[in-house]
Amino acid sequence: MGQLIERRQIIIPNDEKLIAQLTSRRKLYDSKGREKLESKADLRARGVESPDRADALIGAIVLGIDARIDWKEVMQDWKRIKRQMQFDYLRTRPRQTAHRLAMVSAQKHANAGSQP
Repeated sequence: MGQLIERRQIIIPNDEKLIAQLTSRRKLYDSKGREKLESKADLRARGVESPDRADALIGAIVLGIDARIDWKEVMQDWKRIKRQMQFDYLRTRPRQTAHRLAMVSAQKHANAGSQP
């Protein structure tokens, strides 16, 4: 994970608490020499708070990598949705304006009739 951040393949927010959580866990090794992170129980024993933000960030990154997101398809979908939203706005805007004018006109007539 650290390599992705160092290579700027992942850009994290400039959040002091998040950065502290990402850097507070000790790196350990199991009996087979595999790298693992310090447990939350061990963190608590050292007086370090639970790394909730760091866990959320790492989980999101792992899910994103596993999902193999097709960004080209995402962008095509976004452009299609944006065009549809613009079309819907332009299609409904004249009706809203006409309705608003009709309401103002009706209010004027109602006020004019109520005056002595």
